[in-house]
Amino acid sequence: MPAADREQRIECANAAFAEADRLNRFARHPTMQQQVVYAMRDLEEATQWLAQENVAARPHILEIADIVIGMAESRLKMIADALNRYGPDAMLIG
Repeated sequence: MPAADREQRIECANAAFAEADRLNRFARHPTMQQQVVYAMRDLEEATQWLAQENVAARPHILEIADIVIGMAESRLKMIADALNRYGPDAMLIG
């Protein structure tokens, strides 16, 4: 596995962290803020997987990171959509 693959995933996780931070500053409702926390935990987990030694010899780690990053990105999209539609006081159920 080229180092670029690993670095690319880390960049995706970092971009999602930045989006989570932005959404957390905008969201006022505790349930939405908690959803942001869940996404950030997923991203932290993904970066921990990617930080392991000898990732090149264990390609399944990339697959795990992809899944976890994808879950976090999906959660953040759900949050962003709700906040865009209902404003900063949005909840999970409009």
